[in-house]
Amino acid sequence: MMTAYELNLMRTNIVNMIYGESNVHVLSEVENLLVMNHIPSDDAPCRYSPEELKQRVRQATASVREGKGFTVEEIKSLHPCLV
Repeated sequence: MMTAYELNLMRTNIVNMIYGESNVHVLSEVENLLVMNHIPSDDAPCRYSPEELKQRVRQATASVREGKGFTVEEIKSLHPCLV
């Protein structure tokens, strides 16, 4: 796990790289990545109890056995950053 100092150093390095970049295509790609991967701070990640988590795993396993799900190609088409 990163310390607060290491995290701030990483942010500073990224900001410096962005300020030094003049290629509009690169800046657009950085912006797209940030937008696609941003988790709003007011949306806490889901937290399940151990029993709820076990139930969700059972449901997912059953879905896979029933053939429900996505192929790799379908996932790539849904998420362009994975191409």
